[in-house]
Amino acid sequence: MKLSKLGEETVKEFSEGIFPHYGLTVDSTVEGYPAATAGIKPGDNITSISGENVSEWSQLLAIVTASQGNEFEIAWTHNYETITKTIKPQKNKENAHGLLGIKFSEKKIVRKYGIAKACVVGTHKTVINIKRIYLTIQGFVSKKLSTKALGGPVLIAQASYESAKSGIGKLMYFMAIISINLAVINILPVPVLDGGHLMFLGIEKIKGSPISEKTMAIANYIGMGLVLSLMVYATKNDIMRLLHLS
Repeated sequence: MKLSKLGEETVKEFSEGIFPHYGLTVDSTVEGYPAATAGIKPGDNITSISGENVSEWSQLLAIVTASQGNEFEIAWTHNYETITKTIKPQKNKENAHGLLGIKFSEKKIVRKYGIAKACVVGTHKTVINIKRIYLTIQGFVSKKLSTKALGGPVLIAQASYESAKSGIGKLMYFMAIISINLAVINILPVPVLDGGHLMFLGIEKIKGSPISEKTMAIANYIGMGLVLSLMVYATKNDIMRLLHLS
């Protein structure tokens, strides 16, 4: 299947939301220039400019150059801590380009862990991704995120294909993230899901008596309707993207 331009962009955005974004590693900074003044040090990773993720040197260079010395927000990680500051590039008098005074190295770091450390790192990443899922749901509910970003089986298949092209490691990571998503969705207090059953048990515990079968049946029908409606809507979004209609 050949993806449309819009479909490729959607898969890229979906993948970027799942896979860790490490940014650009700073090789060195120039004393007296904005980067050094802001506290950016060699070994730090520049992750975003004005909220936009940066993963390539050319991408960041274009943003900084186009700033022409105007302020913007820059985020970087230092010792696993994310720091965000407003920075003003130093204007080049000859060509009016903005300069930060940093040199980057695009490196791929491979870390090997023992069983114990791997479990700790895996647990940490799982917690982070669970938080991201709940924040995404909160964004849909508060309408800060468009529901058109929802994807169904087609988007998952496309993202799986892109992950597989990058190697078995990334594919396995993707499968783990999908499993976490299913677990989080399943625990939501929606009838027919496990979270709905837990909700009913909690209600029974509070009221001290079982919920009537009729009430549970109606709630389950409503829950099933919500789940099926969500699946249909997500699949519709997938089809619209494939046909370049959204």
